[in-house]
Amino acid sequence: MPTGWAQKKGTTAQPLDKIEVQRNSGPVGGELKGMYAWLAYPNTNIVFANTYQTETAITQQGDSGALAIRTITGEVVGHVVGGTGQVASYIQEIDYQLRSIAAQAPFAGISL
Repeated sequence: MPTGWAQKKGTTAQPLDKIEVQRNSGPVGGELKGMYAWLAYPNTNIVFANTYQTETAITQQGDSGALAIRTITGEVVGHVVGGTGQVASYIQEIDYQLRSIAAQAPFAGISL
């Protein structure tokens, strides 16, 4: 029986890995600083799990959902979920997103 994409072992990016974000205005490079198990945005009810932080802000308003790729391997790291002005951008890990989707009953049998 084929293994579904949610069960495959993913590759977790590491601090200082170079990434490229496919922004609306064109691709931009950056570097990962680290990962939060949980990231809460101040003054909101928004909390993201398994979220990378970039060394500097590399996204802008409207870039949420943009694909982030680990440049050394070409693997998808995740999708942009936000940023904090001129400080940093935040990217939620793709493996977490896929596991969350697969946990929903309508998608439990999906495989790639």
